[in-house]
Amino acid sequence: MEEKARQQILTKKSILLLCCELAVFVSLLLYPAGRVIWLEGWIFIGIVFVNTFWISWWLYRNDPELLKERLRFSIQKEQPFWDKLLILLFIVAGLAWCIIAGLDAERFRFSILPPILKILGAGLLQAGFLLQLRSFEANRFLIAIVSYQQKRGHKLVEHGPYRVIRHPFYTGMSLMMIGGALLLGSWMAQLISFLMIGLLMIRIQQEEKLLMQNLQGYREYQQKTSFRLIPYLW
Repeated sequence: MEEKARQQILTKKSILLLCCELAVFVSLLLYPAGRVIWLEGWIFIGIVFVNTFWISWWLYRNDPELLKERLRFSIQKEQPFWDKLLILLFIVAGLAWCIIAGLDAERFRFSILPPILKILGAGLLQAGFLLQLRSFEANRFLIAIVSYQQKRGHKLVEHGPYRVIRHPFYTGMSLMMIGGALLLGSWMAQLISFLMIGLLMIRIQQEEKLLMQNLQGYREYQQKTSFRLIPYLW
């Protein structure tokens, strides 16, 4: 009975998070855009909502413990101070990304993108979600904060997308931000996307310092898998 009760609580938290996410995207995109009928905005919201639901459902069925960890607030007591600061900056930048995309692409239409770039953006956005799902499938230690998870038996992961790049989840996130800005049709939001990718790169560097100190075999993994975020570049 206790296990069933925990599963019910987990389900309710997941549904609540999805509803909150949908409400945030709708309000932060459509209100600055100045209109409800915005095709690209609704396509973006639909892709985000469907994929977030699918990934949450997959975690619920296959790794409820990881889903529980992912549902915790992004700022936690045991988290390094630098990670708390980076998360706060990332949240602020993400909110600005949504607001500016609506203002730039739809209300004032400063940016005009051809349809082919918007279609490309939708593809990149979807590819980013798929890469994140593959990262979850391979890595049961993929929690929201930077931490060495000794109590969970933290082990090195080298299979799946981790054979090619050391941080595929962040690569997926980068594709989502770049693709989302293209889909919505906003060069200004794209500038913020690159700023947020810069924050991810700083986080990767700090995270790897922690993993080198605590996670057995990580130094050897770095030598074997050269690229952190972008294959053949970085």
